[in-house]
Amino acid sequence: MMTKYYLITLLCVFGINTVSAEAFCALRDPVNSIYQLYPNATSYQSIVRTVNQQTREHIITHLPNFNLHFSEMGRHTLYVALQDGQKIGYIHVRSEQSQWGLVEVAWALNLDLSVKDFVFQRARDPSRKYLETPDFKGQLIGRDFNTLRTLIDSPFAEFSTPLFTNKDALKLVTVVIKSAMKTVLITEQAWNDDLQTVSTVK
Repeated sequence: MMTKYYLITLLCVFGINTVSAEAFCALRDPVNSIYQLYPNATSYQSIVRTVNQQTREHIITHLPNFNLHFSEMGRHTLYVALQDGQKIGYIHVRSEQSQWGLVEVAWALNLDLSVKDFVFQRARDPSRKYLETPDFKGQLIGRDFNTLRTLIDSPFAEFSTPLFTNKDALKLVTVVIKSAMKTVLITEQAWNDDLQTVSTVK
């Protein structure tokens, strides 16, 4: 099974255009996903950029205990949600390994790259149901990179929900928080110029 995931990721990196590869690399069903995450959006843009060695070094510099595997590099898409031509947020998908296989998370980020929301595109872990609750999401919404980091540094001391007595749920929480932090850093690095310039659609 792991060989299958690894192969799909490699297909993703080298740009082989198959249904299986794309499923692990991009936002599935962009129209429904974008309007689910941004109900006020009236349109959107997609911007493809390369996540490269410079991006990898950026991750390692800011998160010494994390890593961006070479299989995560390559061409990726950032979606820009727009309301009447004005950008209102970003959507980016990242995949992380977990004890139940790959976890795909579609992250909605505010214009300041703080967390607006997230949805699982793929997660076989039964604990996902706890993380999809408004109670858990509410504790991530509005957090930027630095405040997300505190959740790693202080072993979830800031969380208050009973689900964190569940060890399996804690493992998935760790995966999700790492995914959020990496998503912010990758978006900041790989799409830096676009974050500054993409503002309206005429």
